[in-house]
Amino acid sequence: MGVNAVMMRHVVKAHQELNSRSGMTNEYRSAKANNSGLAIFMRKHSSVQAPTDPKAIWAYESKRKTTKLSFLMLIYLYTQDDDIVSKKEKRSVNKILKRNSNYLNSDDYDDILKFIDELPTIQYVMKYIEQNNVKEKIFSTSVSTVKKYISKNDTYKNILNDLINQYKTI
Repeated sequence: MGVNAVMMRHVVKAHQELNSRSGMTNEYRSAKANNSGLAIFMRKHSSVQAPTDPKAIWAYESKRKTTKLSFLMLIYLYTQDDDIVSKKEKRSVNKILKRNSNYLNSDDYDDILKFIDELPTIQYVMKYIEQNNVKEKIFSTSVSTVKKYISKNDTYKNILNDLINQYKTI
């Protein structure tokens, strides 16, 4: 495992520790960020239960799956050209982690660490998609997210197009 992979592991572990130490539920964190009436209520009542509304549960799970798949796709793209994740590439990976950390649980962080350790191949990504029953909507949302981070790099665009074509054959 290279120096870059070790550094990425430290970043992911730090995000994981912050989430576990904060004691806030994911619903509380996301509502707090929104500053809505619900957020004010949740600040006063810190013991908020998991959402029971089917739409809220579906939205949460959808965002969680999208975040994990986007992360996996970025790691895949970034390691295809030179087998490492550069400092600039790490910054974009960190942005995804920071923006979506409230959707990830400790098992998700373990999966992310596994993505970093194994340096995914296209077969690994396709196997992950099949095993986790990733729907077309989640895949397309993940592709859109990833495109924001690779918009100026034609090499990554070509690799992403290969990944999309591979997905269409499943």
